[in-house]
Amino acid sequence: MVWEDCPQDALTGLPKDVDPALMRCATYAVPLDHAHPEGDTVPLALMKRSASDPGKRIGSILTNFGGPGAAGWGAPVVAEFFLSPAVLERFDMVAFDPRGVGRSMPLRCYTSQQQFDAVDAKLMRDPVTPQQLTDEADALRTQGELCRDNAGPLLSHMSTAVVARDLDLLRQAVGDEKLTYFGVSYGTFLGDTYANMFPDRVRAIVNTGNADPALRSSDGTRYEHDRALNYEEVLGAVLQRCKDAGSSACPFGDGDPRGKFDAIRDYLRSHADSAVTTADGLSVTLNSFVNDLYASLPDAGSYGALAKRWQSLYDALPAGGGAGPARPRTADTPFTGNNANPAVNCSDMPYPRDVERLPDLASQWEQEAPTFGRPQVFNGLNQCSTWPYTPGEGDDVFRGPWDRYTGAAPILLVNALHDPATPYSYAQAAVRELGPAARLLTVDAFGHGSVSPAESACVTGHITTYLLSTTPPDDGTTCTDLRQPFTP
Repeated sequence: MVWEDCPQDALTGLPKDVDPALMRCATYAVPLDHAHPEGDTVPLALMKRSASDPGKRIGSILTNFGGPGAAGWGAPVVAEFFLSPAVLERFDMVAFDPRGVGRSMPLRCYTSQQQFDAVDAKLMRDPVTPQQLTDEADALRTQGELCRDNAGPLLSHMSTAVVARDLDLLRQAVGDEKLTYFGVSYGTFLGDTYANMFPDRVRAIVNTGNADPALRSSDGTRYEHDRALNYEEVLGAVLQRCKDAGSSACPFGDGDPRGKFDAIRDYLRSHADSAVTTADGLSVTLNSFVNDLYASLPDAGSYGALAKRWQSLYDALPAGGGAGPARPRTADTPFTGNNANPAVNCSDMPYPRDVERLPDLASQWEQEAPTFGRPQVFNGLNQCSTWPYTPGEGDDVFRGPWDRYTGAAPILLVNALHDPATPYSYAQAAVRELGPAARLLTVDAFGHGSVSPAESACVTGHITTYLLSTTPPDDGTTCTDLRQPFTP
């Protein structure tokens, strides 16, 4: 692998006390099809932040920050958010865009932004009316056809098992005998997959915000159903914390926050063709309301602002309004996104392949999870209902067993008790499935994914000790020093 200077614009945000010379970039080619390594290749884009004390360097920490489909390439610029100074002193942090993502040959179903916009306008988190449900099904069928026609050869080579093989080649390319790895969210499933595909090639793995590997690889419907219930539970806990804190700490804390929230949701759902306009001019539809929940609940630091938006919206009921005009685009604007998320999920997770089944399933789930049941159908199960590729016999997909890793250093799983996107129960299940070679560090906190060193000395201390020495915390360890919602 040849490391070169990174583009200068990529280093925007690098802390002033970090020498830019530590930042290096590279492209590394991996086989499109690992069963035929002599064939076509996929160029993977990498960025490295070199160890600040090369004389004490232990090796490299390879990373994945979730999605699937999330870019990771620029993460070393903000390495302090993930890793302590002690770790960055002794390890190179190496991040990469996985195949099909960002700078690594992005998988694209759309030939223009206009084409994407036409489909995306009909795809909703929470379609309710008959017309919205019809539009949703039509858009999913169109998306499936476009992906079949435009995604190219990557379409059938996007599973997590394939990415794990890429990761093993990157481990070798950076010169490490064994893998040291830091995974977040979906990245934990990649870490678990790697450890069980290559059980003799692991030095240390930190997984934060954990998937349940056995469930994720065997039953996509139950996986999404359990996530809907968990989102609902975390939302209820946030509303209860808001009530306990009162209006002086939580802007939504007057009266009955649970009742007020339900009134907002139920009004928007019963007026799904219209919008509510708040006093500050914000036009809110059911779809934008649900999108805001998915974006904000994983970030506990945003709860104060979220509660303020809820109160403003509640005060505006039952005022009507119209959604703002769509942003115009010139002809043939290039589509710069990627469709790697369904490409990975539909390879890994057995999902229903029947778009007609979705409305009935959404109605069933809504009875158990009034806020998130429907959206989790139309934000999870929907993506594979018309996807043009289904893994067949002999395709490169790993579905277990999940207890093959028996290395000296247990895999360290870190999970918040109130993580909306990856339930704490998933981490507990992962510990059981991975067996004795796993250790769970519990974090008494809200939010999803990794915990920055600035947020918890306890979490950071355990991760640092583990990465430097491969010594995990004791069984049953819980960190309680993170700030709780609606507290100073």
